[in-house]
Amino acid sequence: MLWLAWKVAHSSQLTQVDASRLNVTFLQGVGLQFLNIKAWMLALTLTAGWVVNAAGHPATNPGQRLAIICGVMMLFAFSSNFTYALVGSLLRQWLAHGKRLLWFNRALALVLVLTAAWMVTV
Repeated sequence: MLWLAWKVAHSSQLTQVDASRLNVTFLQGVGLQFLNIKAWMLALTLTAGWVVNAAGHPATNPGQRLAIICGVMMLFAFSSNFTYALVGSLLRQWLAHGKRLLWFNRALALVLVLTAAWMVTV
């Protein structure tokens, strides 16, 4: 983490993205979610905590509960991903002026160093 903090602190220019690496189809994006451990943990947690009752048996209305979970999670996924992309785009434009990127990177590097120090003490 300290090496990463050092690299981030000394980065002063925005990188250019290779456009050919951004050509991801819808099916590839969906397939990628099957590798997303956070999505699996969320699905298991929701299923165990809401679709199945405390005794480990299906709730009286598991289909309805599952439909509610799927709808809420799709709404959350689309809204959070859209917000993430929008903020990232706006932040990229803002960081492109002057020395904002250098100071932003130094602040993030400091956060990494503090996180590493905290991890050593825990």
